[in-house]
Amino acid sequence: MLLRTFQPRSSLKVDAWDAFAATQEPEHVLGYVSQPAHAKLAGRLATELHPDIFGELPPEVVDAITRHDQGWAQTDLEALETAVVTRPISFLECDSRIAVSAWERSIRQAEKRSELAGSAVTLPLFRHVGTI
Repeated sequence: MLLRTFQPRSSLKVDAWDAFAATQEPEHVLGYVSQPAHAKLAGRLATELHPDIFGELPPEVVDAITRHDQGWAQTDLEALETAVVTRPISFLECDSRIAVSAWERSIRQAEKRSELAGSAVTLPLFRHVGTI
């Protein structure tokens, strides 16, 4: 689950990951974005990247981006279904056993599509390991 929060803009240059993580503080939650919905949006954005700058993205890569968080579907759905009783939390706050299980499901689903998709879903997770 991604938290949609209000954060004042800063003119300071910061690491993109650090800037994102700072938005996941629960004080000013405006809404929630499921991991699969975020992945779908990322895929749509990937199709709009200028090929002269980023190179041509093969359809298989765009598909991997579009579905990279499918393993979170059930976890996020359960969180949204109980949101009235229990505040949904960011995946950054999620218990590591739940997060690893969701990521493993994402990887397995991607590997069923192709080796490239499996790798594309696996590699970015190394960035997250230190944050769990």
